[in-house]
Amino acid sequence: MPGFVDTIIELRRFNAQEADDRRRKLRSYGRFEETPAEVVIELTDEGYKLVGSTGDANRKDRQQVIAEILTDREWRTADQVLEQRKEGRIPKPGKRTIQADLNQGHDSGSWNRDGKGAKGDPYRYRLDSRTAHLLGSPQESDKNPDTLGETAEKFDSHTVQLLSAHNESNERVSGVV
Repeated sequence: MPGFVDTIIELRRFNAQEADDRRRKLRSYGRFEETPAEVVIELTDEGYKLVGSTGDANRKDRQQVIAEILTDREWRTADQVLEQRKEGRIPKPGKRTIQADLNQGHDSGSWNRDGKGAKGDPYRYRLDSRTAHLLGSPQESDKNPDTLGETAEKFDSHTVQLLSAHNESNERVSGVV
């Protein structure tokens, strides 16, 4: 009964259409301001790791698609990346979203940028031998080893124990959470 708890947490698939997606969305409701409204976590071999907000998870998915487009090391503008993007499980974003993702990927060192970003000389992006790691690879996850235990600051210890018990019971029953 919701009237007798301080925090209610829902655990749902991040993408209900993707049965093999190991990410989960935690939606919480509580009377404390510190309670995050929504967080995405991913089950790895080491346990749950924090992905971030739903927007962070969606951005990571889009940047993975962009990295796949840029793998041939050719310089591409945002328009060219948008044209070469294939339809798939990730909805096609608009041009501004692609530009923001390209800029954020450049700022994080995922790919290189050339050009002045002005009419006649737009920004162009590519991967090269120094930045060819794909987003979501072990190199990226090593930079942010935020496990469920470290995320406990956002949730009380009882909630973390419930999630861990949920994970263990599902692994025994089905082998996958």
